[in-house]
Amino acid sequence: MIKKVLVIGGSGFIGSNIVQRCLRLNWKVYSTYYKKKHKNNRVNSFFLDLSNPKIPKKFNIYYDHVFFSAGDIDHEDHNSKKILDEHFYSILELTNKLKTKNFYYFSTADEYKSSKQKLDEIKSEIFLKTYYALAKHLASQYLLTLHKKGIFNVIIFRVFIVYGPGQNTYRLIPNIISNLLKKKNFEILDSSLKKDFLFIDDFINAIFLSIINKKLFGKIINIGSGKSISLKYLGKKIHSFIKQGKVIFKNKNNTKSLSQFSSIDLIKKNTNWKPKVTLNKGLLKTIDNFKNEI
Repeated sequence: MIKKVLVIGGSGFIGSNIVQRCLRLNWKVYSTYYKKKHKNNRVNSFFLDLSNPKIPKKFNIYYDHVFFSAGDIDHEDHNSKKILDEHFYSILELTNKLKTKNFYYFSTADEYKSSKQKLDEIKSEIFLKTYYALAKHLASQYLLTLHKKGIFNVIIFRVFIVYGPGQNTYRLIPNIISNLLKKKNFEILDSSLKKDFLFIDDFINAIFLSIINKKLFGKIINIGSGKSISLKYLGKKIHSFIKQGKVIFKNKNNTKSLSQFSSIDLIKKNTNWKPKVTLNKGLLKTIDNFKNEI
């Protein structure tokens, strides 16, 4: 029997890559959109506004898998109501209507406190500095409660920085690439900060290996590269490939920015997954994609 899957936020960067993998598996795909409808005619797309969710009739369909990858990444505290509506209250509303047994939620590494050590799902301290991190944390805990009650099989993916072709230019790596390709300067604040960067293909492989492993139901799973890369090193690396424009490095202390990199021991132990795409290879693939679009 062909599986039916719903990707909430299926026209976004992560969501669209999940959609493509589902299509490759010959699953019947339904996808919500807000700003941009999915172009593939094999995808059943319908509108959903998370800040004011009027539940579409297509939520009455039974889905074998539901992925929640929707909502803007927003660290501006003056948008607190919008952030909480999109990332927490919408979950309360949607889970009351959804017909599924398997629900996968994409949270954020911003839930963690800054650390020079690898961030572990169990041992590392939670420190919610923004409304975005708060909303993601509340939604995750609510969904894990539903799992304990036997309502859904839930996996929470705590996502570090994912990048790759097709990503919006308001994200760091595409933003640097886009500016340099246009022979513009790009300024990196907090250039000493260290982050964890994972290429989109590795990310998608991790997700689809996880959802077939019942041992991971009810778990929070870090998805990252497990490597710490400074923003200065990243900027220099991208510039070395493009060889035009200029990257300007500053060390402004931004209290909302955290040095973070992940422990990926849990997913490696349970699925044998590990990243295969090096930073160099991932950056080159992403740069080539942007060159073709300019």
